[in-house]
Amino acid sequence: MMIPGIELTFGASTALPALRANSIFKTPEATINAITLAAGDEVWPLTLTEICKVDIEISGEMGTIDATDSCDYPYMVNLADDFVNYSGSINTMMRFDEDTEEIVPVTKELLNKFVDVIDDDGEGTYTLSEFNSNDLYLMILLNSDNADTDTVVSNWMILPAVLTSNSMPIGLKDVIKNDFSWSKGQGPAQYYSRTNPA
Repeated sequence: MMIPGIELTFGASTALPALRANSIFKTPEATINAITLAAGDEVWPLTLTEICKVDIEISGEMGTIDATDSCDYPYMVNLADDFVNYSGSINTMMRFDEDTEEIVPVTKELLNKFVDVIDDDGEGTYTLSEFNSNDLYLMILLNSDNADTDTVVSNWMILPAVLTSNSMPIGLKDVIKNDFSWSKGQGPAQYYSRTNPA
């Protein structure tokens, strides 16, 4: 798996898939199919953190250039500029630990994209996590992953993203919602299709 802005490095006798720089790929699950790194290979592992979503939206928009002239009257002519922007939303809940009432780590991490987070242990120790606007890598599973069927294909959208807004509707007789908007960050967007091993 790769992270944004880091070049994939291939050794002379590499067994890594020849994918575009900054691409992400899932390591084979069976040990017999594992890819052994050769001298000179460099990859960076990603550990996924699950966001318990209610729903999510993904929108893509291709940029265009107006190329209309008098010979095209009365019609407009637009040419694709080959720049695609993605944006969307993630709607989730403000999740709390059932025993301690503390906000769960993934929720706190998302809030930290907008505010400083201060943890107070009640005994004079304070921990500050300063506001952090770094990109996220969204890996969005588009269909359910049925582990019992070896023919099921997992379909993923993988995008670097910047959280751009946060809304927390707090109703008197409702759960606390936690809704985020995002725009594409640095690095390529990818659709990733993977056949699940038996």
